[in-house]
Amino acid sequence: MDYEHWWSKIQDGKQEAFNQLFRQMYPELKAYGMKIVQREDLVKEAIQKLFVKLWERRKAIGQLNSVKSYILKAYRRTLIDLMAAEQRRARQLLPSVGFYLSPEDLQIYQQEQERKAQQLSQLLGQLPDKQREIIYLRFYNRLSFLEIADILELNYQTVRNYASKAIRYLSEHWKPY
Repeated sequence: MDYEHWWSKIQDGKQEAFNQLFRQMYPELKAYGMKIVQREDLVKEAIQKLFVKLWERRKAIGQLNSVKSYILKAYRRTLIDLMAAEQRRARQLLPSVGFYLSPEDLQIYQQEQERKAQQLSQLLGQLPDKQREIIYLRFYNRLSFLEIADILELNYQTVRNYASKAIRYLSEHWKPY
């Protein structure tokens, strides 16, 4: 896909190019969001918010080296912001109970839901979150390590190291039937 070409037309105010970009990116963004949060309502809301913001700020954003990478990074931030806002609202609704979910509780819940919802294989489910996310972005979205480092806001070498560890783990534990 020529995302950069579409982006150029979007900056000129071409609604059809914007619609094409949205239609092209929607399935990929939805799948990526479900890997992060496993809540379709939040995933769809984040996609909607992202594209509204992209349209409103299209001229201010300017030219991009990698439109896909920029959109994935902005989407991840939007989704995380929505999750954080939802957690803050939940804490405000239950102050008298004194109950809140710790980050560890949320992570355990998300991992269980992810296994059920996505029916991931056992080996991928055993990878640490960052490694799994890097593998997903590298092999499912075909992003370069440089793009992944930018999206996850990690050092390039850290991304390479995480990917190497994940691949080594998968190859060592792979048992063909």
